Amino acid sequence: MTKKLIKSIISRIKLPKGFWLSFTVYTIGFILIITALWGAQRQLFPENEELATLRHSVLINPFSSTAYIDLGTYYFIHNQPQLAKSVFSFAAQLDPDYAKQRYTLLVKNHTTLQQEAAFWENQLTIVDYRDGRLKLAQIYSQLGDEEKTAEQLQLARKIDPNYPALKG
Repeated sequence: MTKKLIKSIISRIKLPKGFWLSFTVYTIGFILIITALWGAQRQLFPENEELATLRHSVLINPFSSTAYIDLGTYYFIHNQPQLAKSVFSFAAQLDPDYAKQRYTLLVKNHTTLQQEAAFWENQLTIVDYRDGRLKLAQIYSQLGDEEKTAEQLQLARKIDPNYPALKG
């Protein structure tokens, strides 16, 4: 009975000519676009243990504003401000005052660190010394710029290769 009913319903559906070809092409195109975007996202933002832990904490406790704020802070520090802002907006739905306070503090700290980096860059053009390079490396590390951090450590190592903290 049900097979006859299904067959009668399906036989009454009139699809436009070339429907299945168009449907197949669009489906394959959609899958290719999603796959390409997923690959690009994975390449631009490689998964690491810290990020995986933060995402996992959001999944475990989706009603914790702190979990969202920690994830947003990670994104902000790692130069992904749009993602950070969207995650902070989720946190703001749960606890608006705390999320706003933490985001404001994060932006102020980031701005202050950028100003400090500019100051030390300027100072090191006048006199180049190991401790200045180490301070600049620390600032870049706090800003999440691993390339510049490594560059400053290498320059400090060139200035004083026997400094114990720079060996190894």
